[in-house]
Amino acid sequence: MKKKTKILAICQSKIPSAVVGVIKPLDYLSKKGVIDFQFVESINVTKTLLAEIDTLICIRGAEEIELNIVSECKRLGKYIIYFIDDDLLNVPFSAKCSMYFNNEIIRNNIYKIMKLSHCLWTTNKNIDYKYRGFFERSVVLDAPALLLDSKEICCQNKENNKIVIGFCGGIDHKSFLEELLDDTIKVILDKYSNKVKFEFMGARPSFIEKYSLTYIPYQKDHKIYAEIIKSRGWDIGLAPLPKSEFHSCKYFNKFLEYGAIGAAGVYSNVEPYTYIIKNGFNGILVDNKTEDWIRAITYLIENRNVMYSIKINAKKQLERDFSISSIANDIISKIPELTEYFAPYCNEKKIKFDNRKKNKFIYKLLSILKREGIRAPIYIVKRILLKIKTNF
Repeated sequence: MKKKTKILAICQSKIPSAVVGVIKPLDYLSKKGVIDFQFVESINVTKTLLAEIDTLICIRGAEEIELNIVSECKRLGKYIIYFIDDDLLNVPFSAKCSMYFNNEIIRNNIYKIMKLSHCLWTTNKNIDYKYRGFFERSVVLDAPALLLDSKEICCQNKENNKIVIGFCGGIDHKSFLEELLDDTIKVILDKYSNKVKFEFMGARPSFIEKYSLTYIPYQKDHKIYAEIIKSRGWDIGLAPLPKSEFHSCKYFNKFLEYGAIGAAGVYSNVEPYTYIIKNGFNGILVDNKTEDWIRAITYLIENRNVMYSIKINAKKQLERDFSISSIANDIISKIPELTEYFAPYCNEKKIKFDNRKKNKFIYKLLSILKREGIRAPIYIVKRILLKIKTNF
């Protein structure tokens, strides 16, 4: 029996980026017997784990503990892959995580981790272009459409034949949604009040109360998030995105999600959506102008046959190119080290890695104090307020 490579993926927590981009496709390969894979949060890495593995995948690593893990793996002859799906060194100050990623210590940690890693794994060619110089090699790989199922797409909505229009996304989207969609939604509701229903999940723009729209709270757990979004019966999915260098490094997750749940997507005519959307075929591309968004949504409401055709085309494309099996096979094809690289034998006793910080809360608190210094209390208060804002 052929020996399987042992792969370890680490991240600060089991965030959606980690689940969709790395954990699920590699779990699939592990269950198929292709590799021996496991994921652990960075704080839970042990000497035993490091001794056994051949390859380490560091997902969005930025903490000192992750730098220490990567450094030791490099010394031990492990193959190191750095996975990023955001432009982490250019996070705008308007983003909720800007204070963290613009901290000098965190930025230096990211630089050092990249320089120690062998391979960059990303989902966007712009990230590849900006960061590949730090690595021996880089690969751009798609993520799977995890929300895909075998349900057929219905021509008509179940709730009094109303067209349900939805948005899902993080709270960072709030201000841009207010800027672009407030007047858009007012016009659509004034014209089609008995025909449409709007729902927003995650971000909570101020117009939700103004227009009495349905709001669904943010869900950090990807499994719960997937269950909720699949149950809503959306016909149209909205995906507004600013045109900026930072946002052009995002991935087209909304296409994967809207297409999988049978929603015809309306997307900003910007990167990364222009990489995947063929206007009028698998989605609608719209300039970031209120009148253009009104026109696009109106067009789909008035032309249900077009809306249905877009739903069908998008889902067929996802089933063909973005299934978990298709993406998993592409991963091992483009990163052959995942199945072919075997690290030198390692004696656990010789590993120079001390991880006695078992209490996650204490570790995070100490990290903040070390990183922020006298600004730590301000940082902590801001994070608490952000969590309250996110969950309520």
